[in-house]
Amino acid sequence: MKKILITAGSVMAIIFLAFGTWFIINRTTFGKEKIFEYAGDKYYKGFSSIYYRDFEYLIDLGWGFKYIPLVNKIDGADSESFVGIRGTASSGSPYLKDKNAIYYNGKKLEGIDAASFEVLNYPSSDINIYAKDINHVYLVYDSGVSIVGVVADPRTFNFIRESSIAKDSRNIYYYEGETSRNDRSLKIIAGADLASFVSLGHNFYKDNTNIYYRGKKIETADYQTFDTTTLAWKGYFRDKNYVYYDLIESEGIVFGADPNTFHQIQSGDSRYARDSLFEDKNYMYEFGRRVSK
Repeated sequence: MKKILITAGSVMAIIFLAFGTWFIINRTTFGKEKIFEYAGDKYYKGFSSIYYRDFEYLIDLGWGFKYIPLVNKIDGADSESFVGIRGTASSGSPYLKDKNAIYYNGKKLEGIDAASFEVLNYPSSDINIYAKDINHVYLVYDSGVSIVGVVADPRTFNFIRESSIAKDSRNIYYYEGETSRNDRSLKIIAGADLASFVSLGHNFYKDNTNIYYRGKKIETADYQTFDTTTLAWKGYFRDKNYVYYDLIESEGIVFGADPNTFHQIQSGDSRYARDSLFEDKNYMYEFGRRVSK
């Protein structure tokens, strides 16, 4: 009798294990609804519902491994009209929508017009900085979007070609802060001429009278001679008066450097231990600071 009970228990254990494996493979954590389509960036479609994958785990099936998503149902999402949103650049975005709403990280974003919403990708990259709908311009964060703190025109708002600077019919804009800290803010470049404002590359811009780095006017820059190309690959820039370095934190002037003779030390030079060394007729420099020759 004892042997029969043990055998019956073993059979029940095998049946339970087989059923559990079948359930995981075929239904994972989606409850009674079997998932039939991956909807993009952690979203899954069921026949009548949408699910968002918080994370996934790996199980050993004996004959191989399988990744199993752990998901949550998105209440109110319409499966039939649920689609990904692509930005204006080449790649997709983690924002998805249905006929009624916009979703990000599995959560519905309130107050956004779903029909007109679009994500503006940073040119030639996957980075999202801005989004807009018919009513507002938004800054993109890791946690979602937020209406910008300045009044921008969503109808004409877009990137300036090959830059992170944006403009609309009224102003030129730049952003400060990081997506991960949710501290981005949009600021107007005061006094910039809308009609003539163009990118020079390397985060430099100019209008008809001034040179700008990101959103900041370089007060000391000589408009006619400012060079953003010759030494840019090592972080240096120059005009007829100054050599510049690290314009993010300060005006960036390398005081004492002679712009006419400033150059990188060549590889044939015995002092060429690092490719970060530069010199002029008087001194040697590294990372914008004077060092001993």
